[in-house]
Amino acid sequence: MLDLGIVIVYFVSIFLVAIAGRVKEDATVEEYFLSSRNLRWPSIALSSIATNINGYQFLGMMGSAYLYGLAQASLEINAVQGILMAAFIFVPLFLKERVITVTQYIRKRLGQTVGLLYSLANLLIFSTITLGAALFWGAYAADLVFADFLAFISPDRITRISVIIIGLGIFSATYTYLGGLNAVVKTDIIQFTILLTGGFVVLFVALRHFGCWSQLYE
Repeated sequence: MLDLGIVIVYFVSIFLVAIAGRVKEDATVEEYFLSSRNLRWPSIALSSIATNINGYQFLGMMGSAYLYGLAQASLEINAVQGILMAAFIFVPLFLKERVITVTQYIRKRLGQTVGLLYSLANLLIFSTITLGAALFWGAYAADLVFADFLAFISPDRITRISVIIIGLGIFSATYTYLGGLNAVVKTDIIQFTILLTGGFVVLFVALRHFGCWSQLYE
């Protein structure tokens, strides 16, 4: 019951933060998508981490690491090169051009058709793989922990998870639509704190069950 109360408080606080930072109806594109370019680097850094870490890492990647070992880390290790290229090559170009989206930059450089194809490809890949995985693992974890409380949705587990996925998607889309990037960053900071705390808790609980670091290595 305590766990369910904490989750409810979390969702309510996320929504209140988004409502408090709701953008005006006459907001410009730059205000909506870039928060008027007034975000400080710590907020951007924490938001980037929270955006890239979700249930997929905590459940999917950890499970794969348990089964296959260090090979699972190759995804994150190889991502370092991409992050460095973005930080030192592409981001300076975007700042120089003062573009709002990557698609806008591609459209300026390569034309309207290429920009449209890039947008469609990103929507397809992101919505079916990245976002789909994040929503699925979030719903899967929620059903594992709160199966007794969520039984009213349906006795069938697949149906319950499907409903939770839809609910999480609508909730996230709502506060993002209302608050723009400013709301996303503020809620990401809350989620980063929870992810970091949860990660340390899982680490220390696992170590306690294993006995020591050497046992974890084994």
